[in-house]
Amino acid sequence: SLIRWVSLQATLKPGVYCSGLKITGANVTFEPGVYHLWGDLHFTSFAGAYGQDVTFIIKGTDKTLTIDDGAQVSLKAPADGPTAGLVFWQVYTDFFSYLFGRTPEAPDGVTGTSSIASGGGLRLVGTAYFPTQELTITSDRSVKSQSPATSFIAYTLQFAGDSYTEVRVDHET
Repeated sequence: SLIRWVSLQATLKPGVYCSGLKITGANVTFEPGVYHLWGDLHFTSFAGAYGQDVTFIIKGTDKTLTIDDGAQVSLKAPADGPTAGLVFWQVYTDFFSYLFGRTPEAPDGVTGTSSIASGGGLRLVGTAYFPTQELTITSDRSVKSQSPATSFIAYTLQFAGDSYTEVRVDHET
C-alpha cells in the first residue's frame, strides 16, 4: 500500500494493510477507525497525514513507525472503545501466530526502533505505545507535540541530536 504522487489527495479507510503504509508526498486523510498494519508505517518528508478517532496497530515484533523530518502529522486517538486513547500501538506478534490463534511470548529486549523527527508539524492526541521497541526522537530543532495531551511509552525512549522536546499533558482538554 504505497502512495506516491506529489499532488495526491487521498482518503483511506480503516482495515487491514498487509504491507504496511508509506505516505510519500501526499496529503492523506484517515477515516475514523482502526488500521491494522502488517508492516511498517512511514510518513516521509512532504507527506501530510490527518485523522480523527484513529488508531494504528503496527503488528510484528520488528515493524516500526517512522515520521521523517518535514512530514505534517495530525492524528487523534478515539475517546472510547477498545483502542481508546491509543494513536499508535505496536503489538509483538507475527503473522503465523495470529493466523493459528497462538499467543506469542513477549520478546526479550528491544526488537526494533521507531523514530520521530521534527521539522514538520506534529500533533498527536493520544498515546504512542511501543512496548518492545526503542522510540527515538531526534532533530536539530525543537520537537513539540502541538496538542493538549500526548504520551510516549516505549521499552526505551531515546533523544538524539540537539532536540529540545516538549510534550504536553492536559487530560481535561
